[in-house]
Amino acid sequence: MHAQLGHLLIVESPATGTARRDGEIVGLHHDEGTPPYDGRWSDTGQVTLVFSGPLDASAPERDIPPVPGVRRALEKLDVTEHVTFGGRLVEGVKGRIARMILRSGKGGDFRDFDVI
Repeated sequence: MHAQLGHLLIVESPATGTARRDGEIVGLHHDEGTPPYDGRWSDTGQVTLVFSGPLDASAPERDIPPVPGVRRALEKLDVTEHVTFGGRLVEGVKGRIARMILRSGKGGDFRDFDVI
């Protein structure tokens, strides 16, 4: 995943009748545009740190600590709270490693919109 400032951020809901969230990438933490990003949500105006979570059902089962790169960004920003949500990896994904993960059968949509 690579982003640039101003890119549109969309979180689609798999549930019927649940609105999608959209926003804008307003901050990058790496020059090459890799996650995490700062995203400003259009519905609330809130800026949050955005990155994909695990590609399985483990996120709601236990507290998952941030990965090292995210932990450094949280410390740099003096963030006091962190929550990990499940990620999404589906057909049409770009990137060699992501396609390999998908071909191995480990893809899917593990987001839980009731808690996001």
